[in-house]
Amino acid sequence: MKILEETILMSIKPKYADRIISGDKRVELRRRKPINIGKGTIVLLYVSVPVQSITGAFWVDSIVEKPTGQLWKLVKDTASVTRDEFEKYFSGALLGVGIFFSKFILFPEPILLHTFNKNNIPFHPPQGFRYVSIEELHSSSPAVVNLLSEI
Repeated sequence: MKILEETILMSIKPKYADRIISGDKRVELRRRKPINIGKGTIVLLYVSVPVQSITGAFWVDSIVEKPTGQLWKLVKDTASVTRDEFEKYFSGALLGVGIFFSKFILFPEPILLHTFNKNNIPFHPPQGFRYVSIEELHSSSPAVVNLLSEI
């Protein structure tokens, strides 16, 4: 279960989450890099308002942190965003982060926010990302923990 100790929950807008699920988007863009992330890290996909649930997961293949102009050249064909969307998101940033992945799974049932809260576990959806403990994940969805540990 070592890999589950490195689980990150990322908040993603529904339109971009749909692009990940469809396979069109194979790199997640961020303004800052999570500290504990590397090849093989599991990233749980939290789809923000109005969905408000964890719908799937992907495994990190690689991460790059580059000046935004260089990053665009690397991600323009895999990020499933327009140049305008990219520029708007990274406005004012000197560096950008690309989290590349190739393997995504859609959970049979989404994990709803109230699932975390019903077990007296204080859970607040992340603005960008947060680390998730095994205890949080196991208490909210043992089936997902089993699924992730088998892959």
